[in-house]
Amino acid sequence: MTDISGRKQHPFHQSVLPTNPALTVTPATLSPEIIVAGVAHLLGFHPEESLIIVALAADAGRPVVATLRVDLPAIDDVEERSCLVAWLEGPLAAAADRCDSMMVIVWSQDRALENEELIDDVADLLDSMDIVVADGLVVRQADSTNEGRAITWRSVWCSGESCCGMDGNRLSRAHLKAASRLFAGARPEPADSRADLESELIRIDPCEQWPGGAGPITSVTRDAFEIAVVHAVSYLSSGVVESEHDRALLASALWDMRVRDTVIWEMLTHSPADWSRAADALTGMVRSCPEPFVAALATCLGILRWQLGDGVRAMIALEHALTADPQYTLAGLVAGCISTGVHPADWREDLHRLERSKLTGC
Repeated sequence: MTDISGRKQHPFHQSVLPTNPALTVTPATLSPEIIVAGVAHLLGFHPEESLIIVALAADAGRPVVATLRVDLPAIDDVEERSCLVAWLEGPLAAAADRCDSMMVIVWSQDRALENEELIDDVADLLDSMDIVVADGLVVRQADSTNEGRAITWRSVWCSGESCCGMDGNRLSRAHLKAASRLFAGARPEPADSRADLESELIRIDPCEQWPGGAGPITSVTRDAFEIAVVHAVSYLSSGVVESEHDRALLASALWDMRVRDTVIWEMLTHSPADWSRAADALTGMVRSCPEPFVAALATCLGILRWQLGDGVRAMIALEHALTADPQYTLAGLVAGCISTGVHPADWREDLHRLERSKLTGC
């Protein structure tokens, strides 16, 4: 199996390692109940049949460092489980420097108890990496009812029935509301599934070409280059790209790699609020732009989503970019960074170590 950047890939390629913006909580606030109730906010969607690892830090500003989710392996497939655990070492090592402990969660409708051995295997891996295991939880989610999702959880290392009971602890409405208050301000409301997030970029009535036949910029003078950068950053940071003419100018500018890289460099000196507005604008453009522009626009969108801590939307955007152009190098490179757990702030800092003028090729 190969991943979206063309490299040999593990069978768990739909992982996501988002890193969260600052939350107005303290580490002590994040009890197991609140973390379980907040998983959907951390991931961006409600999980099903998943192994989830939450990296935690003793930092009142950023107590949740990262959240990794992969599909559960088949219960009777020992080789697949071993492959998964071996693969986990890479992304977990990347997050380890920023966290103090990790919580391991198996989330399933009917296979939670059968996957307790997987929690033990992951805990053994974390021990071998000198990473503290905060807890190991099995979460069972029944079919949704009129009262919402019926979720119970318990620790696999619970010492007695007085703590978790045989059937586990029922997640209450109070826990769900508390998690929503804690996480909703920093994260979008979670979607019902990853497929729902993918639908945000479904192309609807894309135009075959821009009005007037505007096409990609293939060569610009230095003055024109700077004008293109200034206009692109202005459009993106405001989130206002109203006319077809403006959208054509922005897409054409970002198609040029020199302009694209310099615009990314400039945008990442702006605030997360500007990144969010830019991401919303690019989402609409990816859905409707002519096909030749999809890879560039979706790659820029993926980078901004990643920097905002929305790893799943970032990967979905990059998948769109590489579907449109499998050889689009920047999309493959960024997807590789996300899948191996590179922290977005580290990537941003490395980018800004480069002189802006080095990005222009002038």
